[in-house]
Amino acid sequence: MKTYLHLTQVPLPEVVGLARRAEELGFAGVSLAEHLAAPAEMTTPYPYGVAPWQGVPEWGDPWVTAAAITQATRRLRVLTSVYVLPLRPPLLVAKAVATAAVLSGGRIGCGVGAGWLREEFDLAGEAFGGRGARMDEAIEILRLAWTGETVEFHGAHYDLAPFTMRPAPPAPVPILVGGAGPRALRRAALLGDGWIAPAGPAAELAAAVAGLREARADAGRTGPFEVVAWSEGPGDLDALARAGADAVRVRPWALHPGLSRAAALERYAAGAGLSG
Repeated sequence: MKTYLHLTQVPLPEVVGLARRAEELGFAGVSLAEHLAAPAEMTTPYPYGVAPWQGVPEWGDPWVTAAAITQATRRLRVLTSVYVLPLRPPLLVAKAVATAAVLSGGRIGCGVGAGWLREEFDLAGEAFGGRGARMDEAIEILRLAWTGETVEFHGAHYDLAPFTMRPAPPAPVPILVGGAGPRALRRAALLGDGWIAPAGPAAELAAAVAGLREARADAGRTGPFEVVAWSEGPGDLDALARAGADAVRVRPWALHPGLSRAAALERYAAGAGLSG
């Protein structure tokens, strides 16, 4: 099972060095969370329990960060976990991802979510309502744009005259869908190349994976599909693998709060049996 180092709420100047060391220790990749900004006042409840940050974390642009990480490493993959797709026009996203994919030699995974923070959508000037339907169309637009051919799109939310966007990624960029609600799971099954699961018990993961497999089979989807779970530590890896996880995201410094990030990274790699 692959292990991704989750580089969220880490000061941006530390990110590349931690990613380089993660590669040396045997991590398969790193994952990057993102938000545009932290609204000064938030009334939207976080759907997965306690709000995931305090203060104002440093969220670097994930595609710029991904390009920097892959220039400093040789094999490490970079996955967004997750990128709030409906916050931006899809062609702007397609251009940024394609550029990062080319510069990285194809080591990019595009993990996307519909977003949960209404105030962030207000800041971006995008409607919070209807974001799921826009996201469905945006996923299709991304794949069309990345062909490098002349394409067009005519949907309920986006209407794009014929266009060509280059550079095209050197290989198809996998699109993984995050979220745990029924619509997110259906989107992952029918439109995604994988699913990014929130934290939760292995039994819940297993039930969701079974539903995803059934939905994909009913739709005749047989291509590769990666399930990326959240791990609380080396002790749950076997259970997550049995539940259907192909990869996990981990934050070693949350497990070892008394250690520096670099030391916690070393401790986790040793405990999980990773090897470079």
